[in-house]
Amino acid sequence: MNNVVQHLVAADVPPADVDALAARLRAWLLAEGIIAAELSACVPDGLGHAPGPRCARAVGADDIALARLHRQSLNGVALRCGRMVYDCGQLGAAFCPHCGHVLHAAGDPRWFDALEQWLVEGGAGRLACTQCLLEAPLPQWQHEPPLGFGCLGLSFWNWPPLAPAFVDELVTLLGARLLRIGEG
Repeated sequence: MNNVVQHLVAADVPPADVDALAARLRAWLLAEGIIAAELSACVPDGLGHAPGPRCARAVGADDIALARLHRQSLNGVALRCGRMVYDCGQLGAAFCPHCGHVLHAAGDPRWFDALEQWLVEGGAGRLACTQCLLEAPLPQWQHEPPLGFGCLGLSFWNWPPLAPAFVDELVTLLGARLLRIGEG
């Protein structure tokens, strides 16, 4: 069985606010019983939080789907701070935010240069369109499949689809919009 991931990315959170918002988010997820308190090897790239005793509150799933979640070895939630790009394993097309021109990101070294400037150097990651010649920061380009650029994110590994009401609660808690990347 393939692993699936759902990311919630707070794309508009300023870096100076990330630590405080991450602490608030983690405390709320623990208090609500969505995640377990102890960290474990339940995410593929490090430590995460296993599903908590009331994780069903976060998903719109039946008992069978929840039992399947608990049987998975990769079933955790990773809370990430710092500049990250959230994806679901594929890099496809990027669309200019000015004119909609398609850039095939995987085959264009300029896209990777902009990514490095944004991710590693902390810059805007500006990329010029080959059609209209206007520049825009890489996070403003639309990507298909979608990518999320942000300094604060949650990754839910092998969880059933997250309930819209749960995501809305997180938006209210953080005071920031959340991009949904991937599906359960």
